[in-house]
Amino acid sequence: MSQPITFDDATLNRFATAEWSKALHYLSKSYGLSPDDCKDVFQESFLTLYNNVADGKLTKLTSSLSTYFMGICRNKALELLRTKALMPAVDDEASLSLTGG
Repeated sequence: MSQPITFDDATLNRFATAEWSKALHYLSKSYGLSPDDCKDVFQESFLTLYNNVADGKLTKLTSSLSTYFMGICRNKALELLRTKALMPAVDDEASLSLTGG
């Protein structure tokens, strides 16, 4: 069994800083996400990466850490798009009439 991969917090922070612009470009161009959605996906993806490292789940990388992280971003973006597709559209005027606005 392989030993878990570990990183200190400073290394992970440098990694996050370095990956942000790449992730923003990738998520906005590939999935049409807004800057706010890109930020949410990035944060959720980074938290997943951090937890995988902290829990010892990341034992072997067959690609670069950046590629691994972008895979997490892709999965989180697809999850977000699926969730948005399932949410019913709300008509703002109908919503206002229901609330007395």
